[in-house]
Amino acid sequence: MADELSISHGYITQIVLDKGCPKLVPDLVAGRLHLFSDDTAEKWLRDYRAWREDEPARKAAKRAETAARARAEIDAETARNAAAQKVSEALQDALKRDIAEEAARVQRAQGGVY
Repeated sequence: MADELSISHGYITQIVLDKGCPKLVPDLVAGRLHLFSDDTAEKWLRDYRAWREDEPARKAAKRAETAARARAEIDAETARNAAAQKVSEALQDALKRDIAEEAARVQRAQGGVY
């Protein structure tokens, strides 16, 4: 199989362990030796090649998902900032109103009008 994929024999174990890679199940395990029939090897090679062909689409989908998640976080942060700004403006308006009322009260007190 490694020769078919033009890779080293040691690297094929890394490929088999790759996340999402089609599983390669041996037909016979004799001690530490894993044996595969020709049909199993051909099926796995076919599945592996199809998986590799779909990799750009999977990566593009993952990038799109990451970008959408980042946009959602930015939109949520923008909404939180807008809400905080509205609250801040309301507090500033209330403070200005209180200062004006206090100034009017002080002016009435100094003028003798209650």
